Amino acid sequence: MNPIFPLISVVLMLTIIPAIYGAYIKLSARLLRYQGISWKQGFVFGLIVVICSALIRVALLGFRHSLLPLVPGILAGLAANWLIGSWYFSGRGANTGGGALGWGRAAKLTGVALVMMGLTAAILVSVLKMLAQKAMP
Repeated sequence: MNPIFPLISVVLMLTIIPAIYGAYIKLSARLLRYQGISWKQGFVFGLIVVICSALIRVALLGFRHSLLPLVPGILAGLAANWLIGSWYFSGRGANTGGGALGWGRAAKLTGVALVMMGLTAAILVSVLKMLAQKAMP
């Protein structure tokens, strides 16, 4: 196998995924009318999520079987993303009145972004399934 492929996947993981998180965070801040959430903060949040997910994945590689089944694992991952976002954005940005976001509004910001990401993923999967069914004779 070409040694450049693992490097490309790491570079993509450290750029594309945080950029997507940043875009959804920025969009949710716009929808909720929160001010002061920059693209850089969204990207850094995405980078923190990617690094935490990679560290958890490396820590779990030692186990022969997954500790959690698929659905509880996905729910635990979403909860971890939500908590990390609540922590990260609690001291950043401002609400419509100009005050700091705090944990509650930061949780709302992250939750809206995660719901939008989930809806986008569901739509993409549905479209790909329909296209795959039409392509089969």
